[in-house]
Amino acid sequence: MADNFWTSATVEPKRNYRFKVAITGLDGTAVWFAKSADKPKFDQDVLEHDFLNHKFKFPGRLKWIDVTVTLVDPVQPDAMAATLKMISDAGYEIPTSKDRGIGTMSKEDSIISKVEIIQVDAAGDRLETWELKNAFLKNAEFEKLDYGNEDMSTITLTFAYDWATCTFGHAGGTGPSGRPPAFPK
Repeated sequence: MADNFWTSATVEPKRNYRFKVAITGLDGTAVWFAKSADKPKFDQDVLEHDFLNHKFKFPGRLKWIDVTVTLVDPVQPDAMAATLKMISDAGYEIPTSKDRGIGTMSKEDSIISKVEIIQVDAAGDRLETWELKNAFLKNAEFEKLDYGNEDMSTITLTFAYDWATCTFGHAGGTGPSGRPPAFPK
C-alpha cells in the first residue's frame, strides 16, 4: 500500500506558508519578503458543436491568468524603489515637459527577465518552481498609510505573462525521491 500523509510519519504534504518569490533583472536576482503569492492558473475555452440532437464539446484556446504577489516593503532593499524602476525601465516617462512621456512601454525593454514562485520544504529545498514566461508588471498597489495600523507596509504586484512552466524537485530537475519528475498522464 502506498504511503500517504494521513497514515505515514515519513510523508509530508506541501505547506502553503513555505515559499519565496524571486524576480531576476533587478540588479541580479532579488528574493522578496513575500506575504502571499498566487500560483499560475489557466482557463480554457470550450467550443461547442451541435450535431443532430447532440451537443459535443471540444477544448479551445488556453489563457493564463495574471498572477498577484503581495510583498512586504522593507527599508533595504526598497521594494517601492524597485517597483518604480520596473516601470521606468520598461519605457514609462513622467510627462514633465511637452517632449517627455510620448514613448511607449514594451516587454522587450522590461528589466524583468524572470519571475519565479518557489515552494520549498522544511529544509528550504525546492519542491516546485513556477516560472512566468515573458512576464511584465501590469499593476502595482501601494498600501494605504494609517496611524491606527501597526502592520508592515506591503506592495501588491500583478504580473501578466504569456505562459508558465513548473519544475518539480530540486534545481537539478529531480524530485525528492532522486528520480526525474513525471507529469500526470
